[in-house]
Amino acid sequence: MRTTSFEEFIQSCQLNDEELQNMCETIFTGQSYAPFRLKPNRNVFKGFILTYEPMEISLVLSEKAYKYFISWIEGKHFKGEPYDVYLNWKMDVEKGD
Repeated sequence: MRTTSFEEFIQSCQLNDEELQNMCETIFTGQSYAPFRLKPNRNVFKGFILTYEPMEISLVLSEKAYKYFISWIEGKHFKGEPYDVYLNWKMDVEKGD
């Protein structure tokens, strides 16, 4: 499956917290962190393809969408907190339970 919708991609992957962190790190750094692969998309436009490898689900990102993704996910899924702060806190809380 391929999509350009951030929400459809997130919902289709059903990611745990560690995978969410690796996905954000992949986007933030431009380097692949398992189970995600990031590669340039030069076929149609300048941009990127983020693939969740276990399910072969891909998010096609324009250059603008690529730059916006982190702020979108922080606002939509991490209560406006930086992704690394929020996810590390959440994993620590869950580990303590």
